[in-house]
Amino acid sequence: MRILIVHQYYLMPGQPGGSRFNEMARLWAEQGHQVTVIAGTIDYASGKVPQRYHGRWVSKENDGAVLVYRCHVPATYATSYVGRMWAFLGFTLSASTAALRVPPPDIVIATSPPLIATIPGWVAARVSRHPVPWIFEVRDLWPESAITTGVLTAGSPLTRLLYGLERWACRSASKINVLTPAFQADMEKRALAASTKFCFVPNGADVESFWPGPRDNEMRRQLGWGDRFVVMYAGAHGRANALHQLVDAAVELRDRPDIRAALIQIQEG
Repeated sequence: MRILIVHQYYLMPGQPGGSRFNEMARLWAEQGHQVTVIAGTIDYASGKVPQRYHGRWVSKENDGAVLVYRCHVPATYATSYVGRMWAFLGFTLSASTAALRVPPPDIVIATSPPLIATIPGWVAARVSRHPVPWIFEVRDLWPESAITTGVLTAGSPLTRLLYGLERWACRSASKINVLTPAFQADMEKRALAASTKFCFVPNGADVESFWPGPRDNEMRRQLGWGDRFVVMYAGAHGRANALHQLVDAAVELRDRPDIRAALIQIQEG
C-alpha cells in the first residue's frame, strides 16, 4: 500500500519531540508499504530552519525507507502568535504544492494540530484522476485548545474560520481518528460526525526502548535520587500542557520523601 502522511511536525533525524508518526512510518515501511511524508522545515526544538532548507520551497529527502517532502515554513513561527499564524499559512501553501508532486497514494492521513494540515491532505487525496480515502487525525482539539489556553478568543473571525475548517474536515474525511475517547465524545456532542465515522488509535510506547534499568546507576547518584521512586515528565512546558497537575500532585505528596517528580524540557542549543 502507498501511504501518505501530512504532518507538519514530523521529526528530523535526531530531533527531540513526539515520534508517533516517525515510528509508525518506519514500521509500515518495514512491513513493505511505500510511505511518503509531507512535513515542515522548522526545527521545533529551536524554532529555526536548518541551513540546508534555506531558500527552498520543497525539499525531497529520505528518512531511512521513508520518502519525506520538507516544505517551507516561514521563520516567523517562533516569534509571536501572529508569526505562527503566518507560518501555518506558509506551510499550507508549500505542503499543498508538495501534495501535487508526491507519488499517487492509496490512502492519506492528515494529522492535526495544526488544523491546516487537512488542506494539503485533502488536496493529495482528492485532486487526482483517482480520488482516494483520507483520514483526519485529531491529536488535539483545534481551535478549542487554543481558546482554553487564551491563544484565541471565542467568537473572533479567526476562531470561526478554524471551527469552519474543522467542520469541513470532519465532513470530507473518510474516517476520523482520535487519540482519546474524550475527543470523540466532544466532537459527537457538537454533531461534527456520527460515531461510525470515528476510530481510535492511541499513542503507545515501545517497551523494549523504555524498559527501566537498575535503580543503582550513575545518573541517579549524580541527581541524588538514590532508591526513590521517580515520576518523570519529558516534553513541552507550555500553556497547553497542564503541568499544574504535577505541581498539585507534588503538594499532595510533600510528606512522601521517597517520591520525586522530575520535569525535563529540551532547551535551544
